[in-house]
Amino acid sequence: MTKNLSYYIHCFTHLKRDMKNGGAPHKPILLLSVIGLLEKGIYTNSQIFILPELVASFKSNWSKLVETNHFPIFAMPFYHLSSESFWKLIPNVGCEKWVESKNSMVDACHIVPFSESYDDTLTNGIALCPNLHRAFDRGLISISDDYTVLINKNFVEDKNSAFSLSQFGNQKIILPYSEELYWERKVNK
Repeated sequence: MTKNLSYYIHCFTHLKRDMKNGGAPHKPILLLSVIGLLEKGIYTNSQIFILPELVASFKSNWSKLVETNHFPIFAMPFYHLSSESFWKLIPNVGCEKWVESKNSMVDACHIVPFSESYDDTLTNGIALCPNLHRAFDRGLISISDDYTVLINKNFVEDKNSAFSLSQFGNQKIILPYSEELYWERKVNK
């Protein structure tokens, strides 16, 4: 059965939320993020997959809109939205533990450090696991103009390790679905 807009307006304005500390913002922030990505054409149906664009949008909306002392735990609203009539969580096999643990295994990393650019937009972000985020921030890895991974030539590691950074060298990164979200290197003239 297809629901109409007034049904969703009612559902979104009557979310079941923990009202401590001004109300838990996780559900509204996730829904705003999903709506924004629907408007951009990244999502085209009711299936909401976890994409780098969604993680980045969630973190961006959180930083712009949340003024309470809640923590921006991306996985929380997926689980808690199950109590809403319009949301059905169907986890991918193997991802259940990630959702249950409420620990994010995806970081939104600034391409140009926020302290230098004050740019907290999606186009200055890249989704990385925590280890690669640290390596990126420390200059051990970077991204070339053709979107391939570069490894710092001065970095010494055991290349036989399953955790070696060199395994990512010269591999093309997975880019956002929409080219408008691609990062463009700004050259100072």
